Amino acid sequence: MSDFIDVEIKGEIVEKLMKLTKNELAEKFCIASLEVSVLKDDIIKLQTKFDKAEAYVGQGRAMVEAVMNRWYEYDVV
Repeated sequence: MSDFIDVEIKGEIVEKLMKLTKNELAEKFCIASLEVSVLKDDIIKLQTKFDKAEAYVGQGRAMVEAVMNRWYEYDVV
C-alpha cells in the first residue's frame, strides 16, 4: 500500500510552484514533510485527549443517571 495520495493543485499555486528552482522545490517539500510529521504527532495527542474526554462524559452520564434513578426511588416512596 502506498503512502501517497493524488492531490489536484490548481491555479495560483501551480504558477508559484512552476517558478521555483529544483532546489527551492525540494526545500519546500522537505518543510512540508516535516510539518506533516509534527502534525501527525499533534493529531495523536489530540485523539488521546478526545478519547479521555469521551470517557469522562460517559462516566458523568452514568453518575447522573444513577442519581436520577435514586431520586425517582425516593420520590415514589
